[in-house]
Amino acid sequence: MTEMTPLPKVAIITLNWRNYKDTIDCLDSLLKQEYPYFQIFVLDNGSHDGSVEHIEEWGQKLGSDFSSVHAENAEPLSFNQRVILLKSEENLGYTGGNNLACQVALKTGDQYLWFIYYDTVQDSGALRALVNTAESDIKVGMVGSKILYFDKPDVIESIGSTLIVPIGVFRHIKQGVKNSDVLPAPIEVPYIYGCSFLVRGELIRDVGLLDERFFLLIEEGDWSLRARKRGWKLFSSPASVVWHKVTSSMGKRSEIFFYYVTRNTLLFMWKHYPIFMPLTALSMLFLISGLIFVDNFFSMRKNLFRKLKMMALGYIHFFGQRFGKAI
Repeated sequence: MTEMTPLPKVAIITLNWRNYKDTIDCLDSLLKQEYPYFQIFVLDNGSHDGSVEHIEEWGQKLGSDFSSVHAENAEPLSFNQRVILLKSEENLGYTGGNNLACQVALKTGDQYLWFIYYDTVQDSGALRALVNTAESDIKVGMVGSKILYFDKPDVIESIGSTLIVPIGVFRHIKQGVKNSDVLPAPIEVPYIYGCSFLVRGELIRDVGLLDERFFLLIEEGDWSLRARKRGWKLFSSPASVVWHKVTSSMGKRSEIFFYYVTRNTLLFMWKHYPIFMPLTALSMLFLISGLIFVDNFFSMRKNLFRKLKMMALGYIHFFGQRFGKAI
């Protein structure tokens, strides 16, 4: 009689920041996953807007399957609880929030961690497809999902990313393609898209956590490249389907987006491709300012000069080596 191999444990990590309604929708969706062996860690990133109280109220329906603890002082937690709310007093960003939740989750002995945006809903087989792809080869360190637009549920946002190296621009693979035009078979990709991806615990111990200097944006590109440099394979599993509530229309990017995308692109290229820095710095000036003008044309909010100012601040802070959270 063949001995059955136990299913690997998965910690699901999602962050909330002042958007408890989407986070609760995401949690409801995650609880419907067919894969049985998971635990959810939702970290509130210093919202201070009543999010914690609303999520705690939602968690009451789970009874003993839900707990709420302060993230900084969290002791090793029981795997028996299905959902754990981790409360942070300050906004640690995407990098710091995920790193803190990851450190807490790894104390439970999880073999994989699934990082998922709060503004998503998932197909019930999404996690199983990710685990199946990861388990196919011990050198597969990260596996991304197929991300579809929530407002256009048959159109792909991304199945991974590529990089135009000299100028530091990331491009989504298969963006705008119909869902039916992509086969479900896993494919190797150069970069993972941070909306939904599974990470092997051994990779984190080998490569380290997210670089908290990024705070927000480009950090998954950095993590992907660091992993590949250590010999890990990155795959996309189109059978893992996730719908993302990001809009598919133009004109919705915030002013702070232009700060982080400018500063962090320069940081990424400085870390990994320093030889191209003069070209990157010049190219980004034209590309980001052009994006701002196009974005402003489609936007109802005409904040052209404030967006240009934020781009300039991104340059100033990069060359001044000022990273982390924008002040």
